[in-house]
Amino acid sequence: METVNQAQAQHFYAVSHFLYKAQQTCNEKCVIDFQIKDLSAMEKECANQCIQKHMIMFKDVARL
Repeated sequence: METVNQAQAQHFYAVSHFLYKAQQTCNEKCVIDFQIKDLSAMEKECANQCIQKHMIMFKDVARL
């Protein structure tokens, strides 16, 4: 069994937290109508662009 050290666990938590917050931010910014199950084309485009911006920022900050 492979062990996980504290640095790896902290890195996993940081990445997971970042992705959760990105999803939350993009959802709040882009989803307008919660009465309809499916996303509109505008909501999908907004969410895609929002997530892409977050991933670019994450890449720059994390220096991956």
